[in-house]
Amino acid sequence: MADVDNALFEGLFVRALEVSGPLTNELARLGYDVKRPQPGYPASVLVACLSAAHRALAPDRDESEAFRQFGTRFVDGFRQTILGRVATTALPILGPAKFLPRLPGRFRSIRHDAIVTVEMTGAHAAKLVFTDPVQL
Repeated sequence: MADVDNALFEGLFVRALEVSGPLTNELARLGYDVKRPQPGYPASVLVACLSAAHRALAPDRDESEAFRQFGTRFVDGFRQTILGRVATTALPILGPAKFLPRLPGRFRSIRHDAIVTVEMTGAHAAKLVFTDPVQL
């Protein structure tokens, strides 16, 4: 079952982190082959690949700090994917107040199994709650 769209993998591992060498081989062993991507993956493959990236790219940081760093870089990488360009094109047109409430649907396009809610906290601010059913 594919809970995670390839766009998340591409945005993170190919675009943002630009994995290579031994990490590329480890990701393939875990189920994500950078050279032969599939349309989607089980969430367990994402969890395993994130742990491998943590060990290879940020072994000196605790897991939450490493994942936060990966997430920040992912946003830029995701915007470079086809799905990411489609998902973020509306932001300048709609503005934050109309775009932010649409985020749950945007996230569902890459993580079908996750629950995402948005609570508007101001005219241009929101609290995003991402509930991941897979424990890291």
